[in-house]
Amino acid sequence: VLASVVAFLSYDRVGGRLLDISGRNIPAMTISLTLARESAEITATAPALASAPDKKSHDAEVAALGGHLQKLTALIDALGAKRDGAAEAAALRDTARKLHENLLDISGSVERRLALKAQRENLESGLRSAHRLLAQRLGPMVDEAYGALARTPQSPAEAREGSLAPIAESSPLRAR
Repeated sequence: VLASVVAFLSYDRVGGRLLDISGRNIPAMTISLTLARESAEITATAPALASAPDKKSHDAEVAALGGHLQKLTALIDALGAKRDGAAEAAALRDTARKLHENLLDISGSVERRLALKAQRENLESGLRSAHRLLAQRLGPMVDEAYGALARTPQSPAEAREGSLAPIAESSPLRAR
């Protein structure tokens, strides 16, 4: 009878410990593992945000990171709701806040880079158009001047006297 009572008490204690472990520790471990997974997702997605080649990619990465940050916040809140998780949750909230601020800084930097890229491309396009227009307008003038030089024989004395002045005066560029 005494051995039965000791066995009953021993099994009761073991059962209580197992219940404590399964009721408190395993859910906290599950939350911790999920927190680690979401943190890894954020870590993997952040470089894609920083190197986004266009606005569409940037917006997609911002949306993905926003989803991961929301899940991370929800997990931290769930951890804080556990009996012994309030202190850890407060520290994690602070870290998540700093992470969010850093991601906002990266996003703003990428937006500025993309805006400057678009501005540079517009300026480059305008410069190419201006160069084409200049080449189109200069070509005939150069041909005309060359033809006038070829038709007019000049001695060194005539060149000094400005025999090319009439050509310069009649140039289409002079009117502009």
